[in-house]
Amino acid sequence: MTALHVKIDDEWAGIARLPARPPKLSHSELLCLAVMQAMLGFH
Repeated sequence: MTALHVKIDDEWAGIARLPARPPKLSHSELLCLAVMQAMLGFH
């Protein structure tokens, strides 16, 4: 899971954030969780 997060974080490093309050999860953390859920069969 760590390797997946690092890979996603490296690939999505240039995504701009909208001006707002700070997110609780980064884009890469959220995407990593979604990928892991799909891999484990959660819907």
